[in-house]
Order: sequence, then C-alpha cells, then structure tokens
Amino acid sequence: MIDSLFFALYLNAYVASKEQILNRIFEYAKEGIIDGIVVDVKDEKYIRFKTQNKTANELKVISPLLGNLKEFVKKLKENNLKPVARFICFRDLKLPYVKPEWAILDKKTGNPWKDIHGKTWLNPYNKEVRKFIIDILKEIEEAGFEEIHLDYIRFPSDGELNNMDFSGLDSIPKEQIIGEFLREVKENLRNVEITGCSFGFLAYWKKLLREGQNLKIMSKSLDKFAFMLYPSHFGKNFMYIDRTYDFFGREFLIYALAPLEVKMEIPDKKIAVYIQAFNYRAPGFGKEYIRSQIKGAYLAGVREFYLWHAAAEYKEGIEAIKEFKDELRKQYLDSFEIKKYFKKEVSVP
Repeated sequence: MIDSLFFALYLNAYVASKEQILNRIFEYAKEGIIDGIVVDVKDEKYIRFKTQNKTANELKVISPLLGNLKEFVKKLKENNLKPVARFICFRDLKLPYVKPEWAILDKKTGNPWKDIHGKTWLNPYNKEVRKFIIDILKEIEEAGFEEIHLDYIRFPSDGELNNMDFSGLDSIPKEQIIGEFLREVKENLRNVEITGCSFGFLAYWKKLLREGQNLKIMSKSLDKFAFMLYPSHFGKNFMYIDRTYDFFGREFLIYALAPLEVKMEIPDKKIAVYIQAFNYRAPGFGKEYIRSQIKGAYLAGVREFYLWHAAAEYKEGIEAIKEFKDELRKQYLDSFEIKKYFKKEVSVP
C-alpha cells in the first residue's frame, strides 16, 4: 500500500541549484519520505540548463542555473530520486520580445500582446514555435529525465482577448492546435513519460474554450494528467459545504471529486495531483490542510502527489506526508469510503 505511493517536491531552478537545499532534499529521500523532485528546466523566462540548441543560444534565452543537465539528473538518481522536468510551453516573458514573429501580437499596437497580468505569450499556431519547444524537449529526454511535465499548454484566458493577433494562422479551433502540438511532442519523444499539467477547472468542466484545452483530445497524446487543484485558486464558494467533517471539508472535496470527474471522461488515463503546500488564501494552513488534500485524492484513487511551494519551504508538507503514511499503516483507507460524503452536502456552482 505505502509502496504504491509516489511523493515529489517542486523546486524552481534557482532553488535546485543550491547544494545546501538539495542535500536536505536528499535526506528526505533517504528517510523514505519522498520519491522524486520536479524541477523547472524551462520557466517563463529562460531555459535553465546548458542547451546545445543553436536558436536558443543566438536569442540569448538561456540562464543555466542547473548547469550540465545530464550531470544534474545523474546526481538525483544517485540519491534515489526520480527526476521529473517541468517545462513551461506557451507563456513566455522573453522570447516574444527577441523573436516577435513567434509571439501572439496585439492587433492595436503590433507589439507582443499582454494578458491581464502583463504576461506575454508564444503563438501555439506557429509551427516554428512548436518545433523549437520540441527540440529543447528532446535534449531533456536525452539528459535522462524519466518524466516531463508540460505546463501552460494552452492559450491565454485573461485580458483583452479580442486584441490577440495570431498572424493569420488561426484557421482551426484552439483545442485542435493544442491537440496537434501534443501529438507532435509524443511522436518525437518516445522514451519519456509525457504529463500534461492543467489547473483544476479542466478536471471539472472537461473543456476550456478560451484556453483551448479539451480533456479527451489532450488525452490522446498524453501519458498522464497532473491537475493543479489548489483550493486558493478556485472561487471561495466553489465546493462550499455548510458543515465540516473530521477533515478540512473544502480542501478534501476539491481533491476527492476532481479525479472522479476525470475518470468518467477518460477512465483509462493516469491521474496525478499537485498539492497546495503554500498558505495563499488558505485559512488554517498547516500540515492538516495539506494532508486533507492528499487524503481526498488518495480516496479517489490517486497515487502520485507533487507538493508545490514556490520557495521550497516544505516543513508542513513533509510532516503531512509522514503523518499520512502513518495513517495508512494503521488503517486501510477504502477508496469506496469516499462515496458516503457525496450526497446532498456538496454544492458545485
């Protein structure tokens, strides 16, 4: 039962480049608390390793905090950690300025379009953009990563969307082009598990039109989904319940119901979850807050968990994992137990 679980911690490239922090992570692995880490190899601004890609070097979009990627991966494996790479695809704060023909442009200004947060985006319709991404992904595969988490595999969803200019390439639906991109990734990367990251709304609604995400279409080329179900990012009335159980009701329910919703749509696809291990909009945050998310997902059949804290401060998260495993050792948690909670008490707006 315990052996079937997989726990990993998210590390940004800066944190992962710090020997002192990595050594602490290695201790967690030695103690049998965690099984892997997921690390940014490309974030919103830079490729974070010494890539051989000619275009990336010419455009100066490299900040190699991780150094030689093969050596970094080797170190992780020597310390019994599964290496998982996180790669941000289409939201990009650097390339649209140095390579504007790759960007979603603003119809009014001709400059890179910005969303409500001032973020710029690459154009998923552009075949050169997709090829560039895939070429970098090939290097990540060759470095020995066992799994790649593709994040921001979508179109923008907030801001003046009517002003977006796709350079006349947008003749087919968004969800179709995202599906084509994932198919191209899968065709070019045969020896690594490809996981699609998405915010939890996709799990519940199945289709997100503005983002161009369609659960069934995406599942054709993905080995797994990893849903970021952070309660802080849903509206406060989402999963509101008017009474509590012996756990944090809302946090538990969000993580328990989402996998069941997904399984109804794509029953044969593997599902993992990202756990909110940070205290943003999280009343009562602490190890119990984290453990209730883990427990909810576990009872829905999830066995892979990725804890997220941007600054890698995982004291509460580590305690939550340890206590959850202790709970499993003491009593068997029947996955069908979850059904008794989901009758009339839950309201999903």
